[in-house]
Amino acid sequence: MEKNEKIAYDILGSPLKKILLEELDVSPKTATHIKKTKQKPRESISRAFSELKKIGLVKCKNEWHHRYRFYSITEDGKSVLKKIKEIEK
Repeated sequence: MEKNEKIAYDILGSPLKKILLEELDVSPKTATHIKKTKQKPRESISRAFSELKKIGLVKCKNEWHHRYRFYSITEDGKSVLKKIKEIEK
């Protein structure tokens, strides 16, 4: 099993992480924006962003800002999201 495939299966086990990748594939977003549109706790979203960032699937576009951090999907994140869609077929 290749690395991205393993990560894809791990993401499938976490619906929130999958939602975040799908949302960021459209455009950069903040945890607050996701909270309002997906009705998920901001703390859970922030934790999931942190975990996705740690494995290189998302990046923070403005680390220095403590209130409104914008996250975007990385090329690795797009590759994993593509793998998830293949698995779900």
